[in-house]
Amino acid sequence: MRDSLKLILFFIAAALVAVFAGKVITATNLVIPLVGVFGIFFTLISFSNPKHGLILLIYAMLLSPEIVLARLPGREVAIRFDDYLLVILFITCR
Repeated sequence: MRDSLKLILFFIAAALVAVFAGKVITATNLVIPLVGVFGIFFTLISFSNPKHGLILLIYAMLLSPEIVLARLPGREVAIRFDDYLLVILFITCR
């Protein structure tokens, strides 16, 4: 009985995440959802093997896009994708 309840709750949670992800993807720039997907992928890789996470971080530093957070007169405030990956790596590799 408990296993079937867990399975039902898992499918409900997965459906809610899918609906939320669909709304975010259609309402925002495509870069933001891609950063989220790659962040989740990187988190899973880093939890399984931190050395692989470091290798992915090096490649991300070479090829990472910038995400513009704000535009001020005369300059832009931007964060690179590898900055997010550094935070994720510090959290996963204690």
